[in-house]
Amino acid sequence: MAGVPFVPPNHMRTTAKRVGRTRMICVIAATMPRPVTTSVLFSLLVLSAAGCTRRPASDPTEAPSPASQPAAPVPSIVELETLPSEPGPEPVAARDRATYSERQIRGRQRRVFSVDFSTIDRPTTIESFQSAPHLSPLTQDRTGTCWSFGGTSFVESELFRMRGYSPRLSVMYGVYSEYIEKTKHYVQTKGESGFPEGSQADAVILRMKTYGTMPQSAYTGLVNGETKHAHWPMRKEMRAYLSKVKEGKRWNEAVVVAKIKKIMNKYLGAPPEKFEVEGKEYTPQEYMRDKLQFPVEEYVSFVSFKYFPFYTRGVHKVEDNWWKGDHYHNLPLDEWYELFRGAAKSGYTLGICGDTSEPGDGTEEDIAIIPSFDIAQEHINQDAREY
Repeated sequence: MAGVPFVPPNHMRTTAKRVGRTRMICVIAATMPRPVTTSVLFSLLVLSAAGCTRRPASDPTEAPSPASQPAAPVPSIVELETLPSEPGPEPVAARDRATYSERQIRGRQRRVFSVDFSTIDRPTTIESFQSAPHLSPLTQDRTGTCWSFGGTSFVESELFRMRGYSPRLSVMYGVYSEYIEKTKHYVQTKGESGFPEGSQADAVILRMKTYGTMPQSAYTGLVNGETKHAHWPMRKEMRAYLSKVKEGKRWNEAVVVAKIKKIMNKYLGAPPEKFEVEGKEYTPQEYMRDKLQFPVEEYVSFVSFKYFPFYTRGVHKVEDNWWKGDHYHNLPLDEWYELFRGAAKSGYTLGICGDTSEPGDGTEEDIAIIPSFDIAQEHINQDAREY
């Protein structure tokens, strides 16, 4: 659909008085200069949703963290300022220190280029921020399914905004549904689409349109007494099977999907066709439509790139957009930024996809920055973002 005109309404370019943020790591990513996977998901053309990095929660049915009262100003490390139209100040000397650190990546100890976060003055608790209602974060453990954890949190926070409550939703049901669609696409493209573990956060809502959703109490994706997610063995078996499918050119979609489901059922368990909530039985579609009344058709996604025209919709060219979705609305960076910032100030939580391979991503530190040795903030513009 590249080239389809889209003109954002005026309220998308305004700001409001109240700042509402849920996760500091996602807020800082707003001005990341890299084009790798940055996109934003909006509700009713106004930004909403929750964070991308989630921590363990003790109770899957816990009450939300209440929105805090206006307190101290939001620290400058996450205060987003409009990019100046006039030339900015003189370049500043590099003030962030580069270093190498040891990290556990997919079960292996690796030495990675990073930032010395110990020298950075930043908030140390979530109480430093004004907060919108949300459930506490969950860990994705040893999986590449951050898109489902973040996207599901997005939906939960939306339910709080619209209904005043939210159950803990099943993250793994979204993963299960996504793998079905990936398998179909793999067969339809004769194996050319690949079979990645990653995806986009908006895939959660896209799959809800077809498969619905369910509470985590109905489907955890954990079997045989497991308490942590580890998808590598399942991924290895699925990929081995699909390689044989491609080698033998056995492109029977029903057969291939059935086999992939069988593998997932072995490692994740089979999702229930029906489940009970508060004494009433639902299918996943009925639960989304009748119980949650979640408006899946009222969500759109925004990006900011120069490779297709502004104010049109087109394909977000990243590997995680494996289905080549062309529904992404493209805005100039300054308008994208003001839309992002204005929605946050209006009390919405944020759902973004960002590149986590940069040295400024400090997952263990609960912080992400653009270090000054990469690019000074005053030099970030549309062209720098394309690099």
